[in-house]
Amino acid sequence: MQLSVVIAQIPAVWDVDTNLAAVREVLDGTHPGDVVIFPEGMLSGYAEDLTPLRTMDPDRVRAAVAALSADNRAHVFLGSLHPTATGWCNAAVLLSPSREPRIYRKINLAVNERAHLEPGDHLPTFDVGGQTAGVQLCREIRFPEQWQHLAAEGAAFFAYLTNAANPREPAGVWRSHLISRAAENQRFVLAANIPDPHQHCPSMIVSPRGEVLAELPMGRPGILRHTIDLTESGSWYLDQRRQDVVGLAYTAPITQPTWNIGIYKCDPEAPGRRESQTIPEEPGDPHDPETHDTRRRGHDSPGRRSDRRGDHRRAGPGGDGVPAAAHDGRQPAGRHRGTHRLRP
Repeated sequence: MQLSVVIAQIPAVWDVDTNLAAVREVLDGTHPGDVVIFPEGMLSGYAEDLTPLRTMDPDRVRAAVAALSADNRAHVFLGSLHPTATGWCNAAVLLSPSREPRIYRKINLAVNERAHLEPGDHLPTFDVGGQTAGVQLCREIRFPEQWQHLAAEGAAFFAYLTNAANPREPAGVWRSHLISRAAENQRFVLAANIPDPHQHCPSMIVSPRGEVLAELPMGRPGILRHTIDLTESGSWYLDQRRQDVVGLAYTAPITQPTWNIGIYKCDPEAPGRRESQTIPEEPGDPHDPETHDTRRRGHDSPGRRSDRRGDHRRAGPGGDGVPAAAHDGRQPAGRHRGTHRLRP
């Protein structure tokens, strides 16, 4: 199965109309059936400081998605902060010809997002022209169990949308993550990032063997077109997992209703609304660039209690905000994600 892929490494600003025009310009150069990947936050805009979201009109975002969907001829993975019934989420919107928009809501929010966005609680796969795709956003590159679950659910390729421009990240780490996620799951990874002087994750296509098939230069806008053969995806290694020793368990949402968000109705695969337990916010790991810098900039004061929903964490022995309970085999209350279980 040949798949024509377009990766758009273009900037996003805090203006929906400006971003919409940029998206349309890229789509004007695509062909029917293309799979097009845009960066995280492409339609709404995105930055480390998310306070501009307070003045964003949710109806304008809905209208822009509906307008793109109306005359779309490709399969488009479009990043956007997206309105929900009670707030906003970080989403990948999938637009396919003659279908309602479908949405993946980021389940693993970054520290700077937790005061402003609601986390998802579902890892769906999506039909894309008869092929199955999985979607992940930005820091979810650090959680390989999520990718493995999507592969086990039949995803032949991963669409990866990010807005990664952090001068504190070591060079090459996220590029290595992309190669690892492709090779360990034997799936294609199609990655799109914004162009930025501090861009630390490339926009590129990685084969199921971990080969970089095509890559855009970092730091400047560009469009990448490449054709991939999905018959190269496989499960040789996944099928050899010792699940009698280590198993990956996935806890699905309680319900998965069809939910309305204004102008258009989402696919039943979209995540259902679910309340998450509020967990007190505690100081993060000072060695974690994400946690440390967010505290320093004042977006998330350490040590205060929080009334926010979502995946609130405290630093444990593993750093990167890993819950301490994860290191002694106990599952923290209120989590709705896959966990590794050790069997005797």
